[in-house]
Amino acid sequence: MPNFPELSASLKEIKGGTFADFASRMAELKETGKLLPLHLGDSYLLPPKEALEAVDQHDLQTHVYAPVPGLPELREAIAGKHETAYENVFVTTGITGGLNMLSHALFSPTEEVLVITPSWPLIFGILSSAHLKPVQVPISENGWPDKHPNALLKNLEAHLSPKTKGLYFSQPNNPAGFVLNDTYLKTLAEFVAKHQLWLLVDEAYRDLLYGESSQIPNVYSSEHPLECIQKQTFRFCSFSKSYAMAGHRIGYVLGHENSRQAIHKMRTHHCYQAPVSGQKMAIAALQTSPLYLNEMRQQYKSLRDLSVSALKDIIPFRVSDAAYYLFLDLRQQLTSKKELDDLLLRLLDDGVTLARGSVFGKDFECFARLCFSALPEGKLTQALSIVKTHLKTRL
Repeated sequence: MPNFPELSASLKEIKGGTFADFASRMAELKETGKLLPLHLGDSYLLPPKEALEAVDQHDLQTHVYAPVPGLPELREAIAGKHETAYENVFVTTGITGGLNMLSHALFSPTEEVLVITPSWPLIFGILSSAHLKPVQVPISENGWPDKHPNALLKNLEAHLSPKTKGLYFSQPNNPAGFVLNDTYLKTLAEFVAKHQLWLLVDEAYRDLLYGESSQIPNVYSSEHPLECIQKQTFRFCSFSKSYAMAGHRIGYVLGHENSRQAIHKMRTHHCYQAPVSGQKMAIAALQTSPLYLNEMRQQYKSLRDLSVSALKDIIPFRVSDAAYYLFLDLRQQLTSKKELDDLLLRLLDDGVTLARGSVFGKDFECFARLCFSALPEGKLTQALSIVKTHLKTRL
C-alpha cells in the first residue's frame, strides 16, 4: 500500500457541511416533494425581473474573462450605493469568497480572530482553512445583546491573547436577527482601536431591516460609530439576500485606500473574478425600483409575524429586527445536544428541518434556528404547525 502524505492539520478543525448528517434523508424527502426546509438561509422569491433578463448568452463578453476587481459598471453602482470611492469596491464570489480571501490577506498562520456568537457558521471554517484560530465570544447567554455592552466588552477582553489580530461580527446578526446599536458599535470601535485589530463586518442582511430604518447606515458617514476605524475595517456585502441571488455568488468587499493593492493581489490568486453573468444581474438589480426591496421586506416581515404568532406561547425567543430567522431558545424543553438532535430527527421524519444552535456557537447547544423566508405562506404555515406539535410534546 502506498504511503500518502498527510492532510492539512487545519482540515481537522473544519466541520463537515452544516447539515451534512441530515443530507441523505433531506434528499429523499425533497425528491418525493415532502421536504419543508426551514434550516437553510434561503428565499422562495425570485430576483428582480430586470436581473432575470440582464444576461445575454449570445454576448461574447458574458463568457470571457472580466476585470479582477469586478465589472466597472457594477463597482460604480455599488460605490454609489455606499457613498464611497469606486476604487474601494471589490466584487467577490459571495461574502464567503470575500471573507476567505481577506482571511489570507490580513492574517498570518496561527493568529487568532475573535468571533462574536451566535454567528454565521461558515466563518469558523473559513478562518480555520486559513490556518487561523477562531475564538468564540458569546454576546450573552440567550444570544441577544444586553442593554449595555459592558459584559460583552469584558468577555472580549478576557479572550484576548498576544495572537489576537482581528474581530468578526455580523450586522445584522445571523442567526438571531438583532442589529447592534450605536452604543455597542462605539464600544467595539474603541476595542478594535485600542488593541490594533482588523475588523471584519458581515453585512449580508443590511437591506432587510423591519423597523423604521430599512437598511443599516453607511459606515462612511462622519456620524457613524465605526467611521473612526475605517482603515482597520472591511465590510462584506452580498446580492444573495437583498436580491434573492444566492445561487449566482455575487458579493463585494468594501476596503480603503491603504488596502487596495493587497486585496487586488489576493483576489487575483484566490479565484480571479466573480461570475460575469451574476455581475450583470447585479448591475440590473441595483437599477431596479426601490419597490422591489420594499415588497421583499414586507413579505418577509409578514412571514416573520406568522412564525412569531405560531410559536410565541410555546417557547421563548426574541422577535428578529432583521434578516429572516428566529433563534429559538429550547433550554426549557431540552437539557443536552442529544435531546436537540432527537427533536430535529423527529421533525425530519415529518419533513421539517431546523438548524441546530451549536453550529452558530458552542454556547448555544439547546437553541435552533428557523428560517421563515424559504417557503411561501401556505407551506410555511404547514411547517410551523409541525414544529408547534413537536415542541408541545416537550412541555
